[in-house]
Amino acid sequence: MDQAEFSQVWLPLWKNFYRAAYSILENAQESEDAVQELYLRLWKSRHTSPKVENPLSWGLVVLRNICIDRLRRVSLHPTEPLSGDIGDGIQNESRHLSSTLSFLREKMESLPPAQKEALRLRVFEGMSYKDMALATGKSEGSLRVLVNSARKTLRAYLSKEEKQ
Repeated sequence: MDQAEFSQVWLPLWKNFYRAAYSILENAQESEDAVQELYLRLWKSRHTSPKVENPLSWGLVVLRNICIDRLRRVSLHPTEPLSGDIGDGIQNESRHLSSTLSFLREKMESLPPAQKEALRLRVFEGMSYKDMALATGKSEGSLRVLVNSARKTLRAYLSKEEKQ
């Protein structure tokens, strides 16, 4: 990969990368740093890495790993020890989040196969509807309906769970 290809293929994706990093890190400065680290890695490996067919998806996977590493570094080396009500509140919130995620995973398995696959591609793989259509052979419109139906079903499950 040369400088022109890097500028044409990778640099226009920075907004997508930033949004993804921000959704994981929830901090503007950390997100900018993560995207910068992604671009640095891409540039350093430009001669050794293979030709990437879907730069956005590939970049999002690498960026996700960078963000996870950043979160691990922060959680392994907290600046202040958590104690008292704050620490207990975080632990309770963490348990609640963990049980909610387990519940959602379980309910996601009960979705119809087409909805489950569409949701996986869109949310977990970060694919655009256009890329999803190419991968599955379904129209973009039907994929949007499948993803929205899956989300609506999961929201209904969550609201029932919260009422109990």
